[in-house]
Amino acid sequence: MENISSRSGKYVKVYLEDASYYSYRPNALPPYPSLNIDNELLFILTKAYNDISEMNITSELIPNTDLFIASYVRREALLSSQIEGTQATLEDVLSPEFASDSDEDIKDVVNYVKALNYALERMNVLPISSRLLCETHSILLDNTRGSEKARGEFRKSQNWIGNSKSNINTAVYVPPNVSDMNECMSELEKFINTSDMVALLKVALVHYQFETIHPFLDGNGRIGRMLITLMLLSYECIKKPILYMSLYLKANQREYYDRLGEVRKNGNYEQWVKFFIKGVSETAVDVAQTSKAINQIFKKYENILKPKTMVQRLFLDYIKEHPIFSIGKAQSDLNLSYNGVSSIVLKMKDLGIVNEINGKKQRNRVFGVGEYLAILKHNL
Repeated sequence: MENISSRSGKYVKVYLEDASYYSYRPNALPPYPSLNIDNELLFILTKAYNDISEMNITSELIPNTDLFIASYVRREALLSSQIEGTQATLEDVLSPEFASDSDEDIKDVVNYVKALNYALERMNVLPISSRLLCETHSILLDNTRGSEKARGEFRKSQNWIGNSKSNINTAVYVPPNVSDMNECMSELEKFINTSDMVALLKVALVHYQFETIHPFLDGNGRIGRMLITLMLLSYECIKKPILYMSLYLKANQREYYDRLGEVRKNGNYEQWVKFFIKGVSETAVDVAQTSKAINQIFKKYENILKPKTMVQRLFLDYIKEHPIFSIGKAQSDLNLSYNGVSSIVLKMKDLGIVNEINGKKQRNRVFGVGEYLAILKHNL
């Protein structure tokens, strides 16, 4: 058993019939002594709020922002699932056959999209709570490789983190035992909904606490990353669900885990909070730049295409939401004639707006919006 700081929590000995082990119980939030807001943290925090404000303003400049959100959500679903080992590409998750793909890796991403969209809608009537997280978890694991692992409910058995050869006594980390876990989640729910702490500090602390509690048998990482966006929306830091942290956390995965562990070992919440809020800032800047780039290319497409008919305008909006599409699927989605869709797509192809990806099946030829896809794939 490693030494730990009493500021962050304690190890609890759990007795079994013929053995025993130690699980970790984090202290309730906020930390005591309270966070030290030094000049460095104050600078990081101020910059993050400025970057978020710029991101919010920039995203509002895009006409029909909601059309782009579907692509952002799928991109986040891919990245968050990749952190857990899912093997899929952006082309896979933007495919017109995405929702019906039977590949196990694609199912993970499909369910992430469904779960996140469900949570965003459910927040209209529910606060961020254990109930919301469990309902979202149920959708996340529905009919996937983790569906047998207490889908939609907090665990009723002990879990631990380690490699495939680990046992509970050799694990890298053993989260709270079931009794402590339930108490910790109750405390966390109260903190989320009652504390008057500065929002970004609160989100950083909650993410640490949730990952430390690890209340589910599977899917904790994905739910924990969703929770970041849900909280930013709930606290009105962001106006639309466009800020997702998975790219930053994936790029800094080793440091991410090290800093989570550092809180437990040494009670150093401050280093964790600085790391996390730098990530929020970096992500907000990336979203703002991406929004500007998307806005510019679609303004260019407007000028090139000079849409004169309702069908042309409708289809220009359609590709904002579907950067990879087939003529057959577009025809069905838009309730238009095959010839009408085919005509506008071929015109866009001639103008260099779209390019053909797969022409094997005449009726279901697949096209992509190359410049848009390049923006979405940036840094992946």
